[in-house]
Formats: sequence, structure tokens, C-alpha cells
Amino acid sequence: MARAKARLCAISKDKLRQPIVICRMGLLYNKEEMIKRLIEKNIPKAFRHIKKLKDVKEAQIQVRKNEGDDSIVIQCPISQIEFNGFHKFIINWSCGCVISQEAQRELKDQQKCISCGEEVKSQEDVISLNQTPDEQLAFLRDFDEQQRIADEKAASKKANKKRTKRENPDADNLDDNEEVKEGDAKRQKLDDKHKEAVPEKSDAYKSLFTKQYEENKDADFLCRCVHRGLR
Repeated sequence: MARAKARLCAISKDKLRQPIVICRMGLLYNKEEMIKRLIEKNIPKAFRHIKKLKDVKEAQIQVRKNEGDDSIVIQCPISQIEFNGFHKFIINWSCGCVISQEAQRELKDQQKCISCGEEVKSQEDVISLNQTPDEQLAFLRDFDEQQRIADEKAASKKANKKRTKRENPDADNLDDNEEVKEGDAKRQKLDDKHKEAVPEKSDAYKSLFTKQYEENKDADFLCRCVHRGLR
């Protein structure tokens, strides 16, 4: 059973193949299968903690081909220990690196990933791949409780909104009017900024164009007179 967990996709029971993703219960999945099921909304209740792709982490792993078939075997990149369901392994959630717990413990560096050097934000991000059924059940119970609280908050917010609308039918219109006023105020502010950005032309500057216009006007009149034979 333990070896099967290390070799098979937890949700489809197919042989693991890269890319592999891991959930916070320490279960391994074929990424392609997980994406397909999320799109089809075909996630069994036992995996209800996975609602989107961000709920799993793509594993950065070292693998070798298993002799005798086309399955893959995960190995620790530090100790070369094989992940067979008996040796304890972990995944650093921040970077996705999968290593043996023994290698992590021997190097005694709990602040950085010993495989890639990325900082481990908290010990909660160090997920065991060898969780017991009791540990996984406790995780699901905690998840269900958090989900219940979130659902209650959402329902309460929706009920308050309906009650407000029922008690004050014009509330939506008032909100719309406020949005219109805010929009007008923003546009006026932009217009004022634009006017400030364009410098006022001085009288001397304006007179240049006025003088040039008068000269052009006189020259044009003289040309018309010459053309008609008037001097």
C-alpha cells in the first residue's frame, strides 16, 4: 500500500508521470489528470480540499526509470534515497523541492531548502509525504471547519445585503448617484490638472501672432489689388 502511494496517482491510480503535483495532505497526482478533473469539476469528496490548481504544488523532483516497467521512482537529490512509501520524504511548499526528511534533518538548516537554497517561510510549508490516515483526517476536518466558517460569513453578508435592499429600496439608486457624482468629480479634477499643465500664453507671445496676422492680411490685400490692376 505504501509503495503504491509512491508510484501511483492518488486520484486516478494511474502510474505517476511528470509533471507531478502534491497536495497539503502529502498525496501525489499526475498534473494532467488534476487539471482535467478540475476543468470537468470531477473531484471526489475525499479530495475536496483541492478546488483550484493553486491548492496543489508542482513537485521539483529527481526521478529514475523503474527497472521492469515504465514507471518512475522518485529519489532524494541529496541522499539518493528512494521514495518508496517507507522512507520519509517532505516537500518544501515554497519552492516545490522534494527531498528525504533524513537529509533535511542531517543538514540542520530549517530556514532554507537544502536542494535549491530558497527560503522556507514557515514550518507549516514543510509538508510530509508520509502522513498517516489520522493526520490526513485531521487535516480534512480542519479544512471543513474553515470552509464552514467561510460559507457562514458569505451567507451572512448576502443576507445583510438583501435586508438593506428590502428596508431601503432606493439604496441601489443612491449608490448609482454617488458613483455618478464621484465620476464627475474625477473628470473635473483631471480637467483642472490639464489646464494647470498648459501654461498661459503671455500678452507678448499672443501679440506676435496678432501682428503676423495683420501683416499677412495687408500683404494679401495688396496682392489682390495688383492682380486686378489697382495700385
